[in-house]
Amino acid sequence: MKKNIIFLLCYMFMAGCASTKITTIIYSGSFKLDLPTNNLAKAKILSIDGPSIKFSNNSTISGLIITKELESLPLSFNLHDYPSYSLGLKSTKKLPEIFQNKFLRSSDEIKKTYKPPQVFTDINNGKDIYIACNNDSCIEFIVNKDIADQILMITTSGFTQKQLIELTKGI
Repeated sequence: MKKNIIFLLCYMFMAGCASTKITTIIYSGSFKLDLPTNNLAKAKILSIDGPSIKFSNNSTISGLIITKELESLPLSFNLHDYPSYSLGLKSTKKLPEIFQNKFLRSSDEIKKTYKPPQVFTDINNGKDIYIACNNDSCIEFIVNKDIADQILMITTSGFTQKQLIELTKGI
């Protein structure tokens, strides 16, 4: 699967250079990210848990589709609440204890990594956007209100919150 993603990204990069000024990273049928092709000059395309790009200035962007199966969540779990629980914006007290602990650990990890996290929420093109940043790195959750079975998580380094919002505006 990872080899297919790398091949697809390389193909998109080459096709983007030849015919358009935008290169599209497809995370799933519901989530894609358009990047200006000129930003990809001398960039490195990687696959860790999902497509990742390391730009020539050493900034990075990585994306991962989060599903209930990936996170071992019950079928009854509302995936749209995942960012609120992970960022500590919503109480986990109504969840079973195992999931309370899962989201408390996630929230604690985000607080340590993005100390202190500045959380920004917005609605853009029918999608709920959640971003937590520190000085030069961010984590972003994108929830498409029409898609119940997946959300997109993007992590960056070398981007400000403002740059990330602009970059993911059309996602």
